[in-house]
Amino acid sequence: MANNIKSTGRKFMEDSASSVSAAKIQHQRQHIAQMFSQQQNKAQQTSGNAGNNSNNQSQ
Repeated sequence: MANNIKSTGRKFMEDSASSVSAAKIQHQRQHIAQMFSQQQNKAQQTSGNAGNNSNNQSQ
């Protein structure tokens, strides 16, 4: 009986640990995706500015 309780406790620990790490990974993925989209926006802005600058210079 005591053995059974121990294994159940261990199983619970493993389950909760894996769910915590899964949540962490999910959060990191969201964070990385957010940073990536921000970088893309910045890149688009700077390339747009470069285009404007070259237009101004050609005039």
